[in-house]
Amino acid sequence: SLICFVLQDEGEIPTDRAWIYEKGIKLLLSQWNNEKQIEGWEVGTEAYRSLSLDKKYTLLTEIAARKFNDSRNSILFHQEELTEKITQKLHLACKEEGLAVLKAIEAQHGLLIERADELWSFSHLTFQEHFTVQWLNKLSSDELAGKLEETQWQDVVNKLVKSQHPADKLLKLIKRAIDQPIKAESEIQDFLTWLLIKSKSTHSAYKQSSIRSLFYSPCALKNSCRHNFELALTLDNKLARDQILSLALDRSRDCSDASNLTHHDTVAVALDLAIALDLDLDRVIKLSRECGCDLTTHLIKLREALPSSNRQTHTWWKVHGPCWIEQLRQIMIEYRDIGYDWQFTDEQKQQLQRYYDANKFLVDLMKIEGAVTEDCRAEIEDGLLLPWAELQRRYPQTYGDLE
Repeated sequence: SLICFVLQDEGEIPTDRAWIYEKGIKLLLSQWNNEKQIEGWEVGTEAYRSLSLDKKYTLLTEIAARKFNDSRNSILFHQEELTEKITQKLHLACKEEGLAVLKAIEAQHGLLIERADELWSFSHLTFQEHFTVQWLNKLSSDELAGKLEETQWQDVVNKLVKSQHPADKLLKLIKRAIDQPIKAESEIQDFLTWLLIKSKSTHSAYKQSSIRSLFYSPCALKNSCRHNFELALTLDNKLARDQILSLALDRSRDCSDASNLTHHDTVAVALDLAIALDLDLDRVIKLSRECGCDLTTHLIKLREALPSSNRQTHTWWKVHGPCWIEQLRQIMIEYRDIGYDWQFTDEQKQQLQRYYDANKFLVDLMKIEGAVTEDCRAEIEDGLLLPWAELQRRYPQTYGDLE
């Protein structure tokens, strides 16, 4: 077995599972078994013999990764598919030479084997998984981030994380790839810096990354604060108050937009939004009173300024809505340091959505049983939604010098 092979070479069995496979595979690739000769493979063998260990490793890495990304069949290779890949990669003269190399790999290393007539696979799925992880390791952060946006590659990564136990190295690689694409976006970095400052100013027993997530959503993601209210209320009353204020600001803008339209159904929507807004203000006023905050008086005045009659709602929002919204926003900024109009471009909004989705995917991966050690989990969670400068300060070895 592979473990026995490594034990024979090392004199002991290391505890790092990934290292065992890395060492074992390289031992298999560096040792040729001349007793297992196959007629007609000499040309391919010579071409293969001339390759360095690293180039042999790279060849198998690319074969593994490309196949693992095939959603229809990620395990079995047709012989023609394999020989064509080998021929192209090694710049061989013909497919016959590629087939000879394939036969050499089977005979000398046992890493690829013919399961049935012209149907091949890696001798163990673990080998294919290991090579695929190494292929992902060699991608630039931007390339890996692009892969993580594809559902198909998310499925691949999910399988790989389940197979590694633990997958600390892969998960840290993914974390870095998520942060890299936005490091040069100054407006987004300013926003993340504000998130960091805001989370530090919120005295709570909950994780700073969880608090950052709560404030990230209503500011950067469309219609998200509606989904975060219950979570915020569970975490902390002060957090809930800020979440409801963000929700109130969103709804007041919706009311103002709807009031500029005349269609009957739209007017009805504006009325519904106004009623919901009034309920939001009631809740945040109640929470502010519990916290003994000066914000309460200002919010009561704003609520009293709202129209008391349903018949007045549409006209009131059309005339007074913009001014009322600005007053609410200024109060939120002054008392709670929220409500800023970040004025992100459409492209930046898409970047923020991709960044959020990728972080959520990473968190979901860490929920897989046995996927991550506690130390690695703590490090990744601590670094979620942080600005680039802060990541460099906290993790200089990981973020100090990236491509």
